[in-house]
Amino acid sequence: MRQRTGLAIERLLESARVPACSVALVERSGVAWSAAFGLADVLERQPAEPSTLYHLFSGTKLFTATAVLQLVESGALDLGAEIGAYLPELPREVRTVRLRALLSHTSGLKDTPRGFLAVYFPGEEAPSAAEALKAYELQY
Repeated sequence: MRQRTGLAIERLLESARVPACSVALVERSGVAWSAAFGLADVLERQPAEPSTLYHLFSGTKLFTATAVLQLVESGALDLGAEIGAYLPELPREVRTVRLRALLSHTSGLKDTPRGFLAVYFPGEEAPSAAEALKAYELQY
């Protein structure tokens, strides 16, 4: 079964043109099984490993929304509040957006290259636009 599962995952990656993924089955006692498929670094032909770090991009919305709603449920945040109540350092024109609007993609805030380029790890220098965009070109 393990070999069939791996073949199925590899076919899915190929059909979606996704270079790699790592998968784990987690039980209460911890990781019961993990595996990686594809290439973590396409240019260097470096295989993915179960410990490979991936940028989640849109996938982080699920985790963020869950965390925010848990904070709403505990009373620490109010969905109807303006985000400036929690983030007063934001520019004035953004502070009046309501938390609910951020979670439902109705805030009116535009996606910008600046926001896209803000993805880097602590201790690293922020990439230039050319460096950041080059990092997301998939080579086949």
